[in-house]
Amino acid sequence: MVYTGKYPPWNTSKQNVTTPDMFAEVLRALTTNLSSEAISSDSLNSMFEAGELSVGKNHTLYGLVQCTKDLSKESCQTCLESAKGDILGYFSNNNTAGGIVLTTSCNV
Repeated sequence: MVYTGKYPPWNTSKQNVTTPDMFAEVLRALTTNLSSEAISSDSLNSMFEAGELSVGKNHTLYGLVQCTKDLSKESCQTCLESAKGDILGYFSNNNTAGGIVLTTSCNV
């Protein structure tokens, strides 16, 4: 597993979040759920998962996690946890909706 060469989180819309505490909670839940599903799946789509969660009444947060197929489930989990920490840290510092972490071994 390689967690180097990552691109920084990227958000071209620069939309500020009006309920940051709720957004952070949903973002954490979504990335945690998707990561768990990606590493526990035995299907052909293992190491990949996409989904969505509601943020309040009028907004939806979409997410995707992916690991390269050469990783073990343990290495995938480690990589996704690091990426999840980066994207949550980016949100807490910038308070903007949207972002991406691309690394050599995983994406969030």
